[in-house]
Amino acid sequence: MFKIALSLLAVVSLSACGGSAISNALGGARIQVPAPTPPPAGLTPTEITSPAGGGFTFGISSGGSNLGGVINAGAQGYAQLLPTTVNQPPLTGGTVMNGTYSLDSLTLVPPGSPPDPSDVQLRNQPISLTASFTDKTLTGTAGSLAVNTTITNGILGGTVTYNGVSTSNMQGVISDDRAIGAFVIQSNTEGVIVAGGFDVSE
Repeated sequence: MFKIALSLLAVVSLSACGGSAISNALGGARIQVPAPTPPPAGLTPTEITSPAGGGFTFGISSGGSNLGGVINAGAQGYAQLLPTTVNQPPLTGGTVMNGTYSLDSLTLVPPGSPPDPSDVQLRNQPISLTASFTDKTLTGTAGSLAVNTTITNGILGGTVTYNGVSTSNMQGVISDDRAIGAFVIQSNTEGVIVAGGFDVSE
């Protein structure tokens, strides 16, 4: 059974989070996304849901412990998928999916200075992503966000870039007509934390 770890907390790698896992359920025909692990103490994350089920949840905590070697005065990014089940995507072909990305961003000036919750900025913007099931990719840009992900058995990996800062600390799922992703970007040198996700459909 193919699995990747689910939890996306600050700069902790996906495989080291010890949270829930996305798995291929029902003999590999469908992909199951379990309930997310709890957010950092004191954080009430934003939830973006869909009538089709699932979605993502995200936020930036301005306090708490330095989990996973995170510096920046304890600020933590949090982003996870909400529970849902999607079909496996086809092996060939492609499509264009449209929807929205939503994220919180925080820039600490200077880097490492104490975070101020009032400095967290929320952004929602339309995005169009191109899925190539033949090449096993999902890519696209909108505003300051660039998605450059790969598809493995219906599970997304790869990188997300925001304002020139990239991360591989992302995960998501894709079917023939919908893709959902969640990501956390953190640069200790730039003093940047971004947490968010996207939900697009055909």
